[in-house]
Amino acid sequence: MISIDQIKTAEQIDAVRGLVREFFGYALTLDPTAKGANTFAGLEEQLANLPGIFGPPEGAFLLATVGGAPAGCVAYFGHGNDVCEMKRMYVKPEFRGMKLGEKLTQSLIERARAQGHRKIVLSTFYKLETAQALYAKAGFTVCEPTEHVPEENSDKVIYMEMSL
Repeated sequence: MISIDQIKTAEQIDAVRGLVREFFGYALTLDPTAKGANTFAGLEEQLANLPGIFGPPEGAFLLATVGGAPAGCVAYFGHGNDVCEMKRMYVKPEFRGMKLGEKLTQSLIERARAQGHRKIVLSTFYKLETAQALYAKAGFTVCEPTEHVPEENSDKVIYMEMSL
């Protein structure tokens, strides 16, 4: 059974920390320079303070479980102007093929809309082509950066947005 819930318990928070660190390690296997990419900025600080900016009322950190086992996650936080930013999408390899990425994305979109957000922005590492295709299928389109991008990282991150 698949379940997608806002993290609340210490066990859920620890599971999300593990998933996000696994995701970061995976990204580094694709390109060791990922460590400096904007999309990973502030990662350890975010994980230390979970749910932090990803908590209600303007955010969410969703954990997908399959049969009770942590399988994937996604988060967003509000910018305070009807815009939220999607972060930390990851599905463990052994759970891929179950459409968890699509289910997590749809759940995130529904929650963001219910919280009054009118637009979702995201940044994704350029090597994550499957994720980019998933976002495009959900209705996201490529856009200009939503933040300052250092010259050395300008080709490492793709920015996308979706109106709700």
